[in-house]
Amino acid sequence: FFNVINKKYSVNVYYSKLCVYEFFQDFNATNKVEDNYKFSLLFFGRIEGYKGLDLLLEAFERLSLDYDDIELVVAGSGSFDFSPYKNNPKLRIINQYIENSELVNLINDSNLVVCPYKDATQSGVLMTAYSLCKAVLATDVGAFSESIKDNFTGFLLKDKSVKSLCKTIEDIYLNRSKIENIENNIWNEFHEGNHSWKNIVNEVSNVYKILAK
Repeated sequence: FFNVINKKYSVNVYYSKLCVYEFFQDFNATNKVEDNYKFSLLFFGRIEGYKGLDLLLEAFERLSLDYDDIELVVAGSGSFDFSPYKNNPKLRIINQYIENSELVNLINDSNLVVCPYKDATQSGVLMTAYSLCKAVLATDVGAFSESIKDNFTGFLLKDKSVKSLCKTIEDIYLNRSKIENIENNIWNEFHEGNHSWKNIVNEVSNVYKILAK
């Protein structure tokens, strides 16, 4: 928010645009582990009820019965009852605060970041993943649709159900070429294009120039 006063009028300008957290690239010290024999899902960030981890775990339980090479990593602090799922060898739980360097490695080693939120406004998880050009599957809540163009810069899930989440993840799993295209689109949109910091700075600068006339 800022206030501009010129010779003719005074106007309040509200400008808000979220972009990638580029500083995470400074922690990108280790190479991504290339493992063609697994498909890794990642849920990260503080664990809260509205984030829908219960939906993801139920969906993952179903998927892991059908596919041997699929795994889920849950990384973040917060209280959650993992006991019904702990016997699943394809589930890795890191229930603690995650340092930036470890988080970068987890993101790099994943195929898809999942945000099965039941409610939200914006998400730092999304822009953290985008900073490393990682594809994200999110439910269509809050402002996710402002940053995720379905099947172009990510995947949007309209129906917040275990069945729908399971089906969408399975479709991405069976069509992995989509992910590579999306990673390229994220780079073009959020690192070089309309949603890049450079473009945001230019837009804000233009607002000042117009109102200062």
